[in-house]
Amino acid sequence: MRLGINLGYWGAGMDGDNLAVAQEADRLGYDVCWAAEAYGSDAPTVLAWVAAKTERIDVGSAIMQIPARQPAMTAMTAATLDSLTGGRFRLGLGVSGPQVSEGWYGVKFDKPLARTREYVEIVRKAMTRERLTYDGEHWTLPLPGGPGKPIKLTVHPEREHIPLYIAAIGPKNLEQTGEIADGALLIFPSAEHLEETALRHLRAGREKAGLTMDGFDVCPTLPLALGDDVNALADVFRPYTALYVGGMGSRKQNFYNQLARRMGYEKEAAEIQDKYLDGDKAGAAAAVPHSLIDRTTLLGSVERIAERMTAYAEAGVTTSPSPRPASPWTSGWRPCGRASSHWSGPDWPRKPLRPWWGLGGLPRHGRHAAQRSTGPSVTPAGLTLSAESPRPPVARRPIPDLTRSPRTYRSTGVRTEVAAMLTAKGLFQEIIDNDESFRLFCSIAASGESQGGWENARIAALVAPGMRELAPKITRHGADEDKHGRIFHALMKKRGLEPVPVPPETDYTMLLEQRGIGLAHEKLRADRPLTEEDVVVYLAHSRVTEERAADQMRLLVKYFGDHPELGRALRMICNDEDNHLAYCHEELLRLARQGHGRLIQRTLRASALAEIRVYRDVSLAVMRHMGRILNWPKPKAAVLAAGIHGVYAYERAAGWHRMVDLRMPERLNALGGPAAPAPAF
Repeated sequence: MRLGINLGYWGAGMDGDNLAVAQEADRLGYDVCWAAEAYGSDAPTVLAWVAAKTERIDVGSAIMQIPARQPAMTAMTAATLDSLTGGRFRLGLGVSGPQVSEGWYGVKFDKPLARTREYVEIVRKAMTRERLTYDGEHWTLPLPGGPGKPIKLTVHPEREHIPLYIAAIGPKNLEQTGEIADGALLIFPSAEHLEETALRHLRAGREKAGLTMDGFDVCPTLPLALGDDVNALADVFRPYTALYVGGMGSRKQNFYNQLARRMGYEKEAAEIQDKYLDGDKAGAAAAVPHSLIDRTTLLGSVERIAERMTAYAEAGVTTSPSPRPASPWTSGWRPCGRASSHWSGPDWPRKPLRPWWGLGGLPRHGRHAAQRSTGPSVTPAGLTLSAESPRPPVARRPIPDLTRSPRTYRSTGVRTEVAAMLTAKGLFQEIIDNDESFRLFCSIAASGESQGGWENARIAALVAPGMRELAPKITRHGADEDKHGRIFHALMKKRGLEPVPVPPETDYTMLLEQRGIGLAHEKLRADRPLTEEDVVVYLAHSRVTEERAADQMRLLVKYFGDHPELGRALRMICNDEDNHLAYCHEELLRLARQGHGRLIQRTLRASALAEIRVYRDVSLAVMRHMGRILNWPKPKAAVLAAGIHGVYAYERAAGWHRMVDLRMPERLNALGGPAAPAPAF
């Protein structure tokens, strides 16, 4: 089997990661890079961009939707991409579903098999560069009785035959795919059920066309997650499986539900669908059998996944992709290949990795380098799947990690933390050495944390009925914030200090609310339940502000983590802020998979751009107050103000992007338990 990757949907916060994955896969000799489309990003534009940034890897649509384009337009697009990429394009097609076809494209979802057959025939005929004529049930070219005349394609494709794949699930669609296509794009494949659910139908179609399975690409989608706890890894995919089995269609017409029934999950599929369509998404996810997830994904240790890959190869898979689920964030691996299978690419990293979103199983440039295979490709379990030499690695410059935290940019000179001996360490040392400035600092911090605790408590009480499973985590978030407020009060009390009123111009939380970011306090004081959109907005806003909080706490811990008075408190708060940030990433990715991706993207961008302005204004105000208390000379105050404006200029130009990336965190279920106590404070 050859390996590939699936970038899924573009434009929802993971694009830097996606491009890095594609480039790394290209360098390592992977075979194909797929991209999807639904009703957001379109596949051809993404593939053209990826092809321009890579050298050898094939690019393929998985899928281009049949109702989205006339067949002649698809032929033009395929021919153009094949020409631009030097013969690296693969055309994957699919009929989509009734909701998208009729609701988005205005195309009646009737007779999908007949439409697909005619569509493929027209596309293939157009790409032969013959004058195009066609007389079918759904298309007639040229239209009769009008001025139209037969026209031929003017673009010369790189190849006479562009590989054509069809996304197929049902028995009749699979049989037709075997008859008219070069490959099948499958979803929810099970090695144990592959013969009965797919291969026998594909084989029947091949036989109908007078062909064998030789050269036909069986390409199932296999989400992948590497780690030791298989049950925990499977739980990550519960919402994804529930979305498809329960929500992708109506009670009468859901192809994925029917597939689960054919795999022997008749009762479970009915329960998942009933709960999902009744609005109980959490209940639907809980009803997904562990065995269904385990049989249709690659989960567990390297050795376990190698065994599963062997099972798929023995079952008849020739291309095995492992992408993200169909969500605005989709990327991962597609094991892929043809008659002579091989496992190309790196040896697998030994440490547990994030599931398929983010970089999935592909190591970033420079990470796990010692574990990469430079000879014949062998899995860590010792199983050689190579029957031919893999593509040689392509020499290229190191790929920048586009999702790294801003603190890692300091060594490159891209970002400075205000100034050298006006450094954060020097400034904070001045502040904590003076009781008045220390009291103002702790009062501002305690006020912000207390407000955050109250907001989270209200959100937990009012959370949307369909999202009640989030309430315990929101409550934990609020409890942590309350604890932080108490810690700052305790630090003042140790010095015999009382809090002071917080100047309005330093009230970060309220200034954000005034800019329309987050949930208004007026809404939170009411007793009306929040909507799902409200909860998404809360999480997106928190993802931005927690990025700032986590950055600040890491910086303080770096310089004062061993401070006898402050160190313990700073380390505790820093750990909590990292948990909060991980929680926001994980929950937003889950909600994106449930269809909230566009709202998340818009809210993250608006929140980030507003936050950097508020942060600049609050920083200037705090420095003015500290300067008066500490009697800073005007030149020093001016340099500090210039530094704050400089940081804002960088963040406004590019730095805000770090606040809108979404990556599956290493700390999963970070707020899954009670808040850690702080008896010392």
